[in-house]
Amino acid sequence: MRSHPDVPNRFGEPGPVIWLEHFPSGSCDITSLTIAFVLNDLGLGDWELISARDEEGQGHTWLRLNVDGQVIMSIDATLHQFDEWDEPWIGPGESPGAARFLHPMHQHRLTALPVSWPRGHELEVATWTREQVREAGVVVPDRGLT
Repeated sequence: MRSHPDVPNRFGEPGPVIWLEHFPSGSCDITSLTIAFVLNDLGLGDWELISARDEEGQGHTWLRLNVDGQVIMSIDATLHQFDEWDEPWIGPGESPGAARFLHPMHQHRLTALPVSWPRGHELEVATWTREQVREAGVVVPDRGLT
């Protein structure tokens, strides 16, 4: 995904995807959106994209799955870009990053994203990744969920 020729770089030309060049740093929006698209396609929930800032004004984005108003799981695939954490977070409840990023900027379910979000480059990468998953024939097993 970092260098797929069909995904434009920051200049709109084929080449390395600049937003993933220093992954995980600076890659939280594009990574979270892409994961949310794939999970949604697989029928694994309508995830929320959460964007917030810390006290210094640094922003971060992660995914959260709510059921009946309760956070049941979070995916923070780029949490380890920050010194406090050594690895991404995928687990029950809220991302540990929520304790640092206390000032909300955006909170949108994937199926209700405003027109202004995602931006073009994020949508290009997410669309390309979704196509790769579909072409691979990924099948979601019956999980007994309704």
